[in-house]
Amino acid sequence: MIATAKKKKKKLTKGQQIVARAKKYKGKKYKAHNNKFTKHFAGRFGVKKNGYYKMGWCTLFVLFCYDKCGLLGRLPVKALGKNASNTKYLYKKLKKQGKIVKDPKKAKMGNPAFKKVGSTKKKSTGHTSIFVKYKNGYVYTIDGNVGGGVKARKKKAAWYVGFGNVL
Repeated sequence: MIATAKKKKKKLTKGQQIVARAKKYKGKKYKAHNNKFTKHFAGRFGVKKNGYYKMGWCTLFVLFCYDKCGLLGRLPVKALGKNASNTKYLYKKLKKQGKIVKDPKKAKMGNPAFKKVGSTKKKSTGHTSIFVKYKNGYVYTIDGNVGGGVKARKKKAAWYVGFGNVL
């Protein structure tokens, strides 16, 4: 009898874990202010105890994926308290900590990506997503709260303010 070698499962990096988690929700639709991601943080980060959240839930989607991977502590949520789910506050806190990279070539898979909303000429962020990769001038992300759901996106790098360097 010939012994067969067991195939070792390749261990995913932290970034790959987060992207894999985010992809599980890709293509699904969710309610605007009371969904799986807002309910997960009910009573925390500015989300009401019943899971209702008055703002967009893009950052809560990112926080959810980090939390499900056991990596929420990599983000400054405790320091931000009720503002942890706000894109601008999260970006400013990471920037103050020196954890923002502007160049998408230096961004790492799984890290938060901070996108401008409305125009590439804007200087501030209005949307948070999960960075997948950068290729040929484009940034690839997984985004929550886009068209009522979770989507994979490809946008020109000019749309991004920066990328969190937390992994």
